[in-house]
Amino acid sequence: MSFKIGYNFIKNETVISESKVDVDNEIDELVYIINKLNAPNELFKIVKNSNNYSTAQYHNIDIIRLKKTSTTQWIKIFMVNPYKKEYIDSPLFTQQKNKNELFWISYYNNLDDYIDIINKAIDLRNKLDN
Repeated sequence: MSFKIGYNFIKNETVISESKVDVDNEIDELVYIINKLNAPNELFKIVKNSNNYSTAQYHNIDIIRLKKTSTTQWIKIFMVNPYKKEYIDSPLFTQQKNKNELFWISYYNNLDDYIDIINKAIDLRNKLDN
């Protein structure tokens, strides 16, 4: 059985159809990140395409995947050149073994540590439009 989940930033509410899992923690964390980024909230969408994590999309492109449960919390960030080279040796991404993958995982304690990195992904996406 499938379900869809999203977040309506205009009404400031979660939109769920036939939810099978409790994802409030993940949505709260993604909303927290999105509210700190250098882009208008209405350009983001939170979706649940997997039972394993929730996703924040910017202009319909996945930029953040996040999992938060009572036993684990991780974030995966869309990483491409040129900023991939900048973070290849960062202690934030020591868990990421294959640095050739597009999404890098990090087990987080403080989401604020990732705001600059995510803003770089947004800036790169914006440059592609210009």
